This record gives sequence, structure tokens and C-alpha cells, in this order.
Amino acid sequence: MTVRRPATPQHPQSKAAVLSRRGALVLLGAAVVVPTSLSRDTVLPSTSKPNAFPLPPSDQTADILHGVRIPDPFRPLEDASRADVRAWVAFENQRARDLLEADPAHAAVTRYIDESGRYPRTSNLRRMGGRTFAVTFDGQKQQSWLEVRSSAHEPGTPVIDPNIMAADGSISLSAYFPDRGGTKVAYLTTQNGGDAQLLRIRDTRTGIDLPDLIDGCRWTTVAWLPDGRSFLYARPPRPSDPPEWDRTSQLLFRHHLFSSQSTDTMVWRLTEHRNVLMTLATSRATDQLHVTARIGTDGWNGFWAGPISDPARLAQIVPMGLGSFRLIHTVEKTHYAITTFDAPRGRVVKVDQADPRPQAWVTILPQGPGVIDGATSVGNRMVVRRIENLGHKLEVIDLDGGSRLAIPGDDNVRIGFEIGNTTDMEVNLDIEDRRRPRRRDRLNVVTGQRHTVQMSAAPYVGDLIVRRLDAPSRDGTRVPITLMHRADMVADGAARTLLVGYGSYGVPQLPAYSHLAVAWVRMGGVYAVANIRGGGEFGNAWHDDGRRAKKQNTMDDFAAAAEWLAANGITRPDRLGIYGASSGGRLVLTSLMQRPDLFGAAVAAVPVADMLRFHKHTFGVAWTQEYGDPDKADDFTHLRAHSPLHNVKPGVLYPPLLIVTGDNDQRVAPSHAWKMAATLRRANPDAQIWLRTRDGSGHGAGNAYAKWIEYQADVVSFLMGSLGGTRLDLTSVDMSNGAPPRPPVTAGPTLPAQ
Repeated sequence: MTVRRPATPQHPQSKAAVLSRRGALVLLGAAVVVPTSLSRDTVLPSTSKPNAFPLPPSDQTADILHGVRIPDPFRPLEDASRADVRAWVAFENQRARDLLEADPAHAAVTRYIDESGRYPRTSNLRRMGGRTFAVTFDGQKQQSWLEVRSSAHEPGTPVIDPNIMAADGSISLSAYFPDRGGTKVAYLTTQNGGDAQLLRIRDTRTGIDLPDLIDGCRWTTVAWLPDGRSFLYARPPRPSDPPEWDRTSQLLFRHHLFSSQSTDTMVWRLTEHRNVLMTLATSRATDQLHVTARIGTDGWNGFWAGPISDPARLAQIVPMGLGSFRLIHTVEKTHYAITTFDAPRGRVVKVDQADPRPQAWVTILPQGPGVIDGATSVGNRMVVRRIENLGHKLEVIDLDGGSRLAIPGDDNVRIGFEIGNTTDMEVNLDIEDRRRPRRRDRLNVVTGQRHTVQMSAAPYVGDLIVRRLDAPSRDGTRVPITLMHRADMVADGAARTLLVGYGSYGVPQLPAYSHLAVAWVRMGGVYAVANIRGGGEFGNAWHDDGRRAKKQNTMDDFAAAAEWLAANGITRPDRLGIYGASSGGRLVLTSLMQRPDLFGAAVAAVPVADMLRFHKHTFGVAWTQEYGDPDKADDFTHLRAHSPLHNVKPGVLYPPLLIVTGDNDQRVAPSHAWKMAATLRRANPDAQIWLRTRDGSGHGAGNAYAKWIEYQADVVSFLMGSLGGTRLDLTSVDMSNGAPPRPPVTAGPTLPAQ
């Protein structure tokens, strides 16, 4: 049956209400496809009445928060150990799987991503002890593995392979830390995509693990001592640790090889703060330990330095709350770093450890028009990365800032750095964009010359069009939108369109290759990315305008992007789908509750839905820096106003919605998704609400490759089935890669000027 929609209210159109386009359709030879029998309009089956299947466990729970009664009838769903909860979740999951897998698009997308992903790629390069370590994946096994190479672009020898530990992909490698000689590696593994980590040590010469085993780790980093016989690591307290240690904070421990974890010594902690997360690093030249610490997810971190042999002598160089401080390089006791103190878009400074007062810092590279979001040291120079026009640009500076060299390169790309040896004059760069996964370039920091040493082996999708535009938000702020579509897209307002967003934690949404996006576009859809406030694309101000009490700006920006797409001939509300994960899932749910008239369907993955209890589960207490603290009256007011769970309106027929979670999500508890689905179903039994709980899956990173493919097929097939419209064949993948690397992007409809 056709899904019923609420009446769409009329909204004023923008100045550019009509999308002009070329009269003739432009077809590139490689993109010629024809509609198949998969073409259809919306035919999702109707949701059965509640008495047709098990009801979710519920009770009469209600909380009194700041004098306000807050009903929470589905509180039992927070206890995943209950048999009735497990039974309800299993039923809902099977019901969603039956729907998704019955659609031929599910199998087609699964096959396409599987075939197009069968190419080798490497990441997380690190040079240590004359060796190059690389995390490698071939698109055929279930997990990435660590190997040692003679150089970054040469074949390597596997050293740590999680596929041997668990053939089903249930174990993943989450981080690794070589010692100075590269003969031993401390490495962390997780299970079923969870956040809990196990720390082991492997001898790279023999490929055998030492007997050491450290559990209770979470977001742990390691700093080896110079002798290679002991190391420092950060973790939260275990249940057996002293009760006065803050359970929400990481503490610093020393471990000696071939000893039991029970003999490890706690050597340093921040007693004046709670919810502390640490990152450890070392200065090889001076045997210093560097500790970066922050409160939860707050980016305004502090920085400490001291002798690695005696962490008790760590001295505070930068206090927390001053601004972000990201170390680039250390020469003796002079530190070079990126900071946002007195520079919301970042500057590079030199800090003398003997006089670390902020007024004594020396600016090496001042704040510029773009956002400095990364740097690495190479020889006696630094390669600095800026975000400009939603892509990365590079320049090389010397340690005194007297010499600056702009590095020419591609537009609208994302660039990653190799962690290199400071004696070299070259560094490897990983470069990707929306139409091709990463390639490897090598940059000479003296001449500024760079050349490609390893092209991506992925199939080329350069026949797809990428466009940049922007839309006015409610308060007049211009919101960037990137469109990706086929060259023959007709701007008649009927294109099936997928709008995605995130807008949290200052995380920028930069150009990146997405198998999901490519599959969506190849099947005839338009893919749109909105760079909304709360992200980091334009510095601290852009982030601050979309967090805590200003979080509503994030949803306003997302709605503005949706309105622009409909007002300018790209799509219409019943053909517009939205998708987001984690905090992006919260964005999708809140947007759906606030503006159901704007959207035709939605997928919210691993979402934060209960904004009044998020701090009581898993890692949620760390998010109060981003969202606010529900235990504080002022924060409670704005959190309640945009909490998805607390803004479900009875009788509203919300657009079809798929909520996806993982039964082992140790970051955003799956009960967020479960309670949201149950609440929506109770509010309107006729609403198309589907709940997919993926078995043996976590929040995202670390999940087995097959589960990652299945997840993307779920998203694409649900939205296609809900939004209707013509579908095109996902043609066989051409792995010959014979297309030129970057053809001119000139074909396709002309978008209105902004």
C-alpha cells in the first residue's frame, strides 16, 4: 500500500526557486544504463497493529527532573539481559530483515559493494627502527591486519592478523604502538566492534606474542620507555582498583614485560578532574613523556611534559580549558603545536617549556582564512594542513616560520599524513575524494615537489558529478551542501535524494569516498552532504554555534538544506530521504520529530535518542561537553526541547523510519534505539517504524567487513523502497581502472548562483 503522508505546509521559496539546466541530457559513455524491472513506486507493506506481534516490555517508570515529571515507560528496554527484552528485540530484528532482504536492491547493493571493494589499501603508516608499519586490507578478508614493509608502497609481511585470531571477523585490530627499534609492537584488539580493548605485545621478529596480557583498556595509548623492556599506558580503573580512583577517568600505569598486570603501578593521574581522557606520546631525542588530557570530548585539552622515567615529575605546560593544543614536534624542551588559543581557526606556535605562559608563546604560522586541522614534522620542517573550501591544502614551513612553501594540489580532497622519521626530507600522503579512494603521493619538503607512488586500485567513478552550493539557514547563516549525481540527472524535482549530515564534536565532513554514496548515485539517486553547524569545517565558532544551548542550529541548518533541495528542483519531500549515524542519528531523529513534512523516509543508525539519560550509559558522561548536562537545570531545558525520545507526538504519521543499532554497541547503548522505536510505535501504530539490531556488531569501527557491507545495503534498500522512483541497474564493476585520474567536471545541469 502507499504510505500515507501528513499534509505538507507551504514554505516560502528561496530567491533561486527554479533550477535551470541544459535542454539535452548529457550521457557519458561509461554511465549509460537503462531502467530495469526494479523500477517501482513506494510499496512498503503497512505496519501490523500492535496486537499482531509482541509488545515491548514497559512499566510505569517516571522521573522527576528539575521539578518536571518525565515518563519513561520503556525503561525495561535498558536491561538487555531480560528475556522479554531479548525476545522483543529478536522479533523486531527479524521483521526488519525480512523487509530489507525481500527487496532485490539489497542483494544488488551487497554484490556491488563486495565487488567494487576488492582492492588492496593501506593506512596508518608509521616508520620506526628503519621499518615501515602499515595497516592493510584487501577487501576480501573480514578485518585489516598489520604488516611490516621495506617502504610505504612495497608489499609487506603480516605481523598481526586478526583474521587468524577469528575467521568470522569478530576480532579487530584497533591500534598499535611499535617500540623504538621496531622489534616489538604493543597492540590493542576489540571484539564484535566493541570499545573494550585487550593489550598484548608481539615480537615482530618471531611473530609470537609475549605472555603479557592487559585488560580493562578503553581508548588506550602506549608510550615505550627507551630500553624497550617496559612501557606506560592509560586506562580507566578496573573493579579491583582502589575505590577513590575516578571510574570515569583514565590513569597512567607502568608495565614491565613478562610480568602480570596485577603488578602494574599507577604512576600518574589528575586528581582535580573527573572524566579525564589521556593520549600519550614520547620525544625520542629527549626521552620526554608528553601527555595530552581533556575532559570527555572537550577539545580544549591540557598538555603535560616530563621525564618518561619518572612520570610523577610531569609538569603542566598548557592548562585545560585554554583552547585546543595539538603537539607537532619537540626539539629539546621547545614544543611546536597547533592551538586555537587566540586563534579560533588555529595557528602554529612555539612554546618554551621553561616559560610556558601563553603570553610567551611565539606564533610561527598565524591564523589564516582556512582552518589548520593537522600537521606533521619532516626533517627540520613542518607540513601544515588547512581546510579551505571544504577540502585540504598543504604548506611547508620551517621551525622559525621564516620560510613558507605552498604545495599545489587537487581541489576538494582529504589528505592524511604518514607518521614519519624526522631525519627524512620526504613524507607519504594519503589523498582521497568523493569519486576515488585514497592514492599515495610522496612529498619532498625541500622542493615542494610531489609525485604519485601508488594509485588507488579501486574502480574509478569519475563519470559522476560533484557540485558545491549553499543554502540560507533560519538565521541567515549559509550552509554548504555538496551534491553528487549522475551526469544525466534531470532537474525536474523528482530525483530520489539522500541528504546526510553530522554536525557534532567539531568533526568536519570532508571529501571522502563512500561505497554507499556511489551505489546510491549509480542507481539514479542524488547524494547530498550538508556541512551543518556543530562540525569543524570553519573553526571553533562553527562548532560552538551548534553545541550545548545552540544545538538547535544544527537541526535548523539540516532543515534549510532539505528545503533548498526541494525549492530548487532537485527533489520533493516525498522523494527526500535522510541518513545519519551516532550523533548524526540523533540529528535525523530530531529533524524527523520537528519537521516530518520535509522528508519522505529516514535511517537513523546507532542514534543517541534519549537526551535526558545519555550520561548514564556507557561513555555517555563524556558527551556533556558537547550536549550539556541533564543534571543541570539550564541544560535540561534545551536538551528536553530537542531530545528525540521526548518529542514524539501522538497521532503524527511520521515518514517511514529504519532505526539501526548493534547488540554490542558499547558507545551508544542500543537501548536508545529500542526505546525510540517503541515510543514511536505506541504514538502511532500505523507509522512505518522498523528496528534493526545487528548481531555481533558494535558502534561502527571494528565490525566485520561482511557486516559493514550488509549495513550499507540495509540503508540503501530501505530508502529506495520508501522513496520510490525509477531505479537503474548497478552494472558489473569494471576493475580495469583504465579511466584518467581526474577528468574535467563540466557536464550536467547548471545550478543557480548563490
